[in-house]
Amino acid sequence: MPNHVHALLTPFSHKQEYKKSLSSITQSLKRYTARQINQAIDRNGSLWSEETYDHLVRSEEEFARIITYILNNPVKASLVDKWDEWSFNWVADEFKNVMG
Repeated sequence: MPNHVHALLTPFSHKQEYKKSLSSITQSLKRYTARQINQAIDRNGSLWSEETYDHLVRSEEEFARIITYILNNPVKASLVDKWDEWSFNWVADEFKNVMG
């Protein structure tokens, strides 16, 4: 989307006793992407707003609903006709069956 990002993440760790909080994952992702974007467009300063919305997904049905919502967001915004025409959409192959 031109002015925001949707992401559905599954935190994992190779060490079972080591788990990062969702807020620390989000903070790290925002810090990294802000640095990369600012460098690419030759600017400095804040990029992302403080606002985030996180939500614990509790079922496979809800997971599928959220994937569908995210991928269809550019369609809803009339940026493309089909979700897979939006070049910034990405979904792991194992979840593409959700979209039909």
